[in-house]
Amino acid sequence: MWSIFIILVFLPLHHHPGPQPPRGSIPRVQALSSAGPFVPLAELISRPLNLNLPILTVNLLTMPAPPAPPPPVEEVPAPSSALDGSQSAQSISGRTKSRNTASKAEGKVKKATKNEKEAESCISEESDETVALEKPPGPLAPDPGLWSHISYVKTCILTLPVARDQVQQLARYVSDKMGGPVHKTGTFGFELSASEIQQRLHTNLVPLGEVKAGVFQHRALLFKALCDQMGVGCSLVRGEYGRHWNEVTLMDDQGGSCSPSTFVVDLMFDVGRLLRVQTSEAVAYQHF
Repeated sequence: MWSIFIILVFLPLHHHPGPQPPRGSIPRVQALSSAGPFVPLAELISRPLNLNLPILTVNLLTMPAPPAPPPPVEEVPAPSSALDGSQSAQSISGRTKSRNTASKAEGKVKKATKNEKEAESCISEESDETVALEKPPGPLAPDPGLWSHISYVKTCILTLPVARDQVQQLARYVSDKMGGPVHKTGTFGFELSASEIQQRLHTNLVPLGEVKAGVFQHRALLFKALCDQMGVGCSLVRGEYGRHWNEVTLMDDQGGSCSPSTFVVDLMFDVGRLLRVQTSEAVAYQHF
């Protein structure tokens, strides 16, 4: 089963803390545990690999390395030759036409590429191909999957004009990336996914962006992390037996009066549904 530990390593958006630790040192970050004292990050890193005790991490302090630029193309100088005026003029004219033709072709390729990128930029069916991560010498591995989630929601969800639509669309996105809706009467296996990540990275620390199948805890944590990046007010609530959920406050026009109300966000079953707190539906979700 999943560990009850969650490492929160968030990069503040608008708050600038005190002096930063020296480069190469381990940040003074601790693990959030639902039982027992806080555990320093250095201690968690030093623990031997335990496939029965994965530790979910949210790392926004270490960005993945950008892709290497393509090697420069060396230009081959044209051979010199003794040409008369007529031949030189024809050669120059031919080269000019070739350049114009190549320029037009290149322009068409660039335009087609731009159109394809615009068409594909907001497609929710993103590739689920696992990014190969290598354990770095630093305390936490970079999490390109999480940065990919952040890039998507800022481009395609944050641009929605209504806060309620943003919340519901984000809920669907998180559910889709964590395995989709779950039937209440069925089972949902996710342990194998975690152990595979642990073995690949040779550590108990599992980057959140690498998780492709998750339940309450994993979905609620990803939803909270993405809401913070979007500037959407959201609470991450921890209940009994490892149950986690999110609460958001939105304007509610039910009953003819427009006033703020707090809702529990369904990330599991009826994905995107907003359950008003203290109602029977919200309580059932919190204690499922």
